[in-house]
Amino acid sequence: MSGTLVLNATFQPLNVVTVARALALIHAGKAVLEHADTKRVLRSPSVSYPTPLVIRLLRHVRVPHQAVPFSRRAVLVRDNLRCQYDDCQRAGTTVDHVVPVSRGGPPRDYRNVVAACPRHNHTKADRTPGEAGMRLRRHPRPPSVGDLLLAKVDPTVRAWLDALGL
Repeated sequence: MSGTLVLNATFQPLNVVTVARALALIHAGKAVLEHADTKRVLRSPSVSYPTPLVIRLLRHVRVPHQAVPFSRRAVLVRDNLRCQYDDCQRAGTTVDHVVPVSRGGPPRDYRNVVAACPRHNHTKADRTPGEAGMRLRRHPRPPSVGDLLLAKVDPTVRAWLDALGL
């Protein structure tokens, strides 16, 4: 397990924090425990706590819309680590510019970059997908903050999946 999922007062996912931070929020009266791992108990000399899996804040936190800074990791997460060319089922481990930078494509624009497997990235080279006889699975877009939050979600923690409706 990699931490505790934090939900807003409206049950919207906000972040994943450490177990220590989750316990501090509960102890300060800022959050309540929604789901706990009763098999893993944290003990102090005087108190025992079940390990929090999901907590919910008691007051609504307004989260301003924020643009995700450009990064290779954000592109790969947005594309679910899958090659975006044709019907390729391989892992997208490289980042490819749809319109090559050498042809005037913007180098750090989410609308011009996709995840690609090394084979498709090499085959396309410095051509557009149309020139290379390839098609995109979907048109690239800027990732949302939610896309990056989902990347932090541990799919083995059933309580997280239930809280997120997955």
